[in-house]
Amino acid sequence: MDCENELKASRKLTLEWAKQNLQGKTMMELQTGKQILFTGKGIKEAINQPHIHYLKKNEAVTEILWRFPLSEYVCERFDPERPDYSYRYYRTEIEDEDSFLVIRENWITGVVDFYSIVDKIKE
Repeated sequence: MDCENELKASRKLTLEWAKQNLQGKTMMELQTGKQILFTGKGIKEAINQPHIHYLKKNEAVTEILWRFPLSEYVCERFDPERPDYSYRYYRTEIEDEDSFLVIRENWITGVVDFYSIVDKIKE
């Protein structure tokens, strides 16, 4: 299987798994005491997010329920282009390198959701 087909297959399998096993469920964010919702949009964002270890990052999506409680809170950032949201970053490791689980909070609706997995924090 060539690289492009492997990436497509990874996206498809991870998305199918996440829709069945994560979408609509919640987990606790100990840092804030809030429930994190798994949404279809957040799952798709995480799966399609570029990453230096793309295939392992998609595998990490399927491991999120055990990875997140073991992750370390790093910081919270605000995006001036999206003032309704804040983004909290939690350190995890993928292929022995730092990666970050991204939790997004909507300040208007109060919804806290799993948003992505990235290999660097946006400055």
